[in-house]
Amino acid sequence: MHIEVVQMRRLAERDFDRVVKLEARNWWNVLSREYDLEHIANFHTRMELVFGRQLLRLLQRCDEFPEGQIVVYCHELKRPVGAISSFILKAATLEDVPPTWHGATGNGYFTTHDSKGDMLVCASIITLHSGLPAQRLSELKKQHISSTLLRAQHDLAVKAGLRKMIAYSRPMNYGEYVARNGPTSIEDYLRVRDERGRLYDRSIGMHEHELEAFARGLGRPARILPNGRPLDPEALGYNVLMDYSPALELSA
Repeated sequence: MHIEVVQMRRLAERDFDRVVKLEARNWWNVLSREYDLEHIANFHTRMELVFGRQLLRLLQRCDEFPEGQIVVYCHELKRPVGAISSFILKAATLEDVPPTWHGATGNGYFTTHDSKGDMLVCASIITLHSGLPAQRLSELKKQHISSTLLRAQHDLAVKAGLRKMIAYSRPMNYGEYVARNGPTSIEDYLRVRDERGRLYDRSIGMHEHELEAFARGLGRPARILPNGRPLDPEALGYNVLMDYSPALELSA
């Protein structure tokens, strides 16, 4: 497959809308709650409302920091197949990052972006994982879309002269794990591995794999945020910060 990294603002309107819808679907359970739309029974009506609000968010992100809104476009499929959003934050250390996703990101609009800041913050990463024939999805998986997106942000941080880069993640399987196995601390949960030695949590595991690809030993969660995004039911409200800063130091 021929894939290309492009800035989100350079997409045609139809493809930009596809990115918005992809983000709305990926974050459906969270956004429905955050936008207080759960009371709307009609799925299509609720989706349109979520889509409309996410459209405004992504347009604002492109206005605030166009370079950080990055898409992977697949020419065979003639559509975007993944996207990542970032901004620059005035934060010298991980402890300086606000304790909630909404506080750090300006409620997702990136009004906290500071071109003179210290840290590149990847606030959202999404990939296409449904809606295509199984063979196409298998071919797409081999393209390592998440890796491409994160490395594009890494290159952006290097170009901007930044020495700090973090990525927000969510323990997306935590709620399901607790429901099956009973109360488990987040610290213990983040150490759970499957029979192949991979982290049980798919989202944190993806970042562990990416960080280990930069250098061994970088894959550990750097900061756990209780109530980082409290209306995220699958993650039981937790955010996890993954620190890509050592990878920048290796590139210096």
